[in-house]
Amino acid sequence: MNTHDQTEEMLAIREVCKFFGGAERPLDQSTIYRWVRAGKLPPPVRMGPLTLRWRRADCQKTLDDMAKGGRQ
Repeated sequence: MNTHDQTEEMLAIREVCKFFGGAERPLDQSTIYRWVRAGKLPPPVRMGPLTLRWRRADCQKTLDDMAKGGRQ
């Protein structure tokens, strides 16, 4: 496997909240899970029995799509 790159980076829920809301006003975790249920954000990857992570690349694509199409 090649060196670790940004597409392989995995984010915990708190990091996802900051990714979309910023460090000063991160989104609530319930918002992230609501986006997953609505299909706005891909579901997390299960890393272990109690560990979920999101791919940074998926989060970036979602943010890019929001910027292109506006908020829905």
